[in-house]
Amino acid sequence: MVKDYGDEARIYYHNVEMTLDILYPLTYACFFIALLSLLLKNYKSFRFRKWNIFPIATLIFDFLENAFIIRLLNLYPAEGIITAHFVEIFKILKWGSLLILLGILLFAIYSAIKRNISSSN
Repeated sequence: MVKDYGDEARIYYHNVEMTLDILYPLTYACFFIALLSLLLKNYKSFRFRKWNIFPIATLIFDFLENAFIIRLLNLYPAEGIITAHFVEIFKILKWGSLLILLGILLFAIYSAIKRNISSSN
């Protein structure tokens, strides 16, 4: 795919990876950590409250994916087959951890609603 990009597109993609693709993961990780902390703060078991840091896993996989994309761009015109495989591995891990994160979020929302209904009765 990198082969199909022109020189300007590769430079642009590299710059996006080094700026926006650093800020965006940091933003969503902080948002999810804050949201989960808020939803799980009154949970009785610390075992569940500590899941508020799970978004860090998604953040790390996103950063690793971006790092290997940058490496792939820097390797051009050489073909970085192994690097491309790592991009795909970290992409799958990122989306898998995001799916788990959404499950944790749904559980936290359900628990918070259930606690509020129980406490109002």
